[in-house]
Amino acid sequence: MNAYPGWGAYGASKAALAHLTAIWDEEAKADGIRLLALDPGDMDTPLHALAIPDADPATLKRPEQAAAEIIEKMLDALPVRSTLLAGAHG
Repeated sequence: MNAYPGWGAYGASKAALAHLTAIWDEEAKADGIRLLALDPGDMDTPLHALAIPDADPATLKRPEQAAAEIIEKMLDALPVRSTLLAGAHG
């Protein structure tokens, strides 16, 4: 997560959500429930360009890449996926 001047409440709320989700994930594991808070990071989107007009798009992640990373993290959290991967390597 990047720190931007004037975005304190936004950054603090994102950090709080990430931490609360991690706590809930630990609490729900015994019931076979996973919780994820996924932050794709800064992306080259029209909304980002409006928010930070001076940002260099070449330094920003493409939305397609962020989507693929999020899907991969979600798949990694699935018990079936973990079992299948463990079996493939063992």
